[in-house]
Amino acid sequence: MDSFSGMPISPRFTRRRPVDLMRLDAALCS
Repeated sequence: MDSFSGMPISPRFTRRRPVDLMRLDAALCS
């Protein structure tokens, strides 16, 4: 799912909580 990639908040979240995004990505990829 590339929904977050198209969102402008993506860079903000990745900078603030990279682990959260990684976990979310893993959950979506699973």
